[in-house]
Amino acid sequence: MDRNKKLRKTTSCGACVHRLHKGKPQVLLIRPYEHRDRWGIPKGHVDSGETFEQTALREVKEETGLDVVLGTKLQVVSTIFKDEDKDVHSYLATVVGDDTPNPHDPDGEVYDIKWFDIDSLPEMHVYQRPLLLAVVEALKEIYD
Repeated sequence: MDRNKKLRKTTSCGACVHRLHKGKPQVLLIRPYEHRDRWGIPKGHVDSGETFEQTALREVKEETGLDVVLGTKLQVVSTIFKDEDKDVHSYLATVVGDDTPNPHDPDGEVYDIKWFDIDSLPEMHVYQRPLLLAVVEALKEIYD
């Protein structure tokens, strides 16, 4: 990236959706790119007039097909990607109803989506690793 290029400040919101499956806590993660084996939480940019919570609910629904209830707000993580200096606001979330992913992703930003046991997470986007480590600790307490 050209160091002189002006970065635009953006905000994304999403959720770390979790469940208890066969006695084990799991999180739902998405893989946005076929050519990169990095996973992350479902999230996306805030639309005009939306609250962070509304954005998180919309993005989770679009990218996973699931209806969720938001819980605890998680730490804000930041990244620089392409021309963006982005802050990501996220929440713990639980599924309402069926927990089978069925994306309705209008932007084509989801290549794969899976539930993972919290003790066997895949390779994560670097900037989301601290977030997921905190989530794992929180889920151990919730499901202990």
